Amino acid sequence: MLLETMIAIELEKEPFNYEQIQADAVVIEQDKRRFNFVKLDDPVSDETLTKYYLWNILDFATTVYALENRDRVREGNLILGGDPSLDRLLLHKLILAPLIAHNMENDAVELVTLGIQIATINNARLIAISD
Repeated sequence: MLLETMIAIELEKEPFNYEQIQADAVVIEQDKRRFNFVKLDDPVSDETLTKYYLWNILDFATTVYALENRDRVREGNLILGGDPSLDRLLLHKLILAPLIAHNMENDAVELVTLGIQIATINNARLIAISD
């Protein structure tokens, strides 16, 4: 409580620089779209983007776990091959995920996210039945 009071007092001493706040907002918005190479009518929303990246992380984690801990599990992504290295999986996610997210319409990213959700659930199923 004391810390919150001290912060509030310090904030009252400094007036907000609304011009700087606006300039920062522009920079933040540009940074969010740095991988965007296509003009979109309906760019991906922050909510869709959050879900997309969270499901990509879960897919990556379950894929790595399954490949490292289950002998009969194979990668289903044809681009990666049946038994990709951790580096190859990570590079795939780090390059393709932002390119897809920032160069497709919001509805298309939601559809891709659905596919990733299905793959992740399948990963979890394969992990469970392979025990």
